[in-house]
Amino acid sequence: MAKFIGLLVTNWSHIVKKLVSTDKVRENIRVRFWYGGVRKSFFPGYEESDPKLKKILTILEVDIEEKKVDITFNKYKLRPGNQLYNIAQLFNRWVNDIKKRSVSGSYYGAVYHMLVKWNLEDINKIPDLLSNQSLSADTYNRRKNILCKFLSWGCKGGIFINNPLEFTDSLRLPKKKPSKRLPMTDGEVSKFLSAILNDEFSPKFSPNPHSYYYPLFYFIFKTGVRNQEAVGLKIKYIDFKNKSIKICEVVGRKAYNEGRAVIFKPTKNEKDRFLPITEDLLPLLKIQCQGKGPEDLVFTSQEVRLLMLGIYRIGYLSLCLKVLVLEQEIYM
Repeated sequence: MAKFIGLLVTNWSHIVKKLVSTDKVRENIRVRFWYGGVRKSFFPGYEESDPKLKKILTILEVDIEEKKVDITFNKYKLRPGNQLYNIAQLFNRWVNDIKKRSVSGSYYGAVYHMLVKWNLEDINKIPDLLSNQSLSADTYNRRKNILCKFLSWGCKGGIFINNPLEFTDSLRLPKKKPSKRLPMTDGEVSKFLSAILNDEFSPKFSPNPHSYYYPLFYFIFKTGVRNQEAVGLKIKYIDFKNKSIKICEVVGRKAYNEGRAVIFKPTKNEKDRFLPITEDLLPLLKIQCQGKGPEDLVFTSQEVRLLMLGIYRIGYLSLCLKVLVLEQEIYM
């Protein structure tokens, strides 16, 4: 009988060790085990490949057998100040895996390089370090909000104990001065369109003379649509029978990690609009739609590609506007 009990105890010890397991929840390692007849779990904050994770699990198994488990789980977690993890690397993982973005060429990148420079050991120093940066109010608020979301994610995953930016106030933005931008007058619009049509500011031997884009700019000034609404206008949205134009899509881009491919998405307010085709627009649109299919774009480049209007806005067309409208800022 005693031999049987001893065998049972040995087997039970083996079962207890097996009850400590790990799995992944939203890319975070979770530890699960039985203690006192209750199923418990926590997030230790370690990477799956980190050798320290195995050591922590061994310590937990011993504590279970000796009934000395730290019910706060702090004994088994990565905590600020332990130097067992790199906050900058953790931030980079959050940006890539959770936000589906990249730290290259974005606000996330500026925050990432700031964390690398700080080489933090204690996240509670973040508010003071951020306040000591020579940043404008707008930049400070942007970086604070990004860091606050990152720290909140760490707290939910059991990586951090607290979020030191949770109750930190944003800086008040200075009042903006009234803009000098005014709508162009009818006379200024006529001068601008005339300059485009006659290539007044187009380089003499340019393969893309401004006059090629006259229909696009005439359409924009005539209808008042947004730039990307005009660029993304498809043939199927032109109804010559009822003389109407449906505005329901704009040109956009996918997120960085999705290849930044061009996509079509709803308009800014996500509401369809119908514009009339006036007598002066009718012949212009018929020429633009000639020989094209329903999914083709009304306005394209000479290579029949998608137009990127921003190139012209900051190039020769900006020079054209500056010459014609000296007292105003450029606004298209």
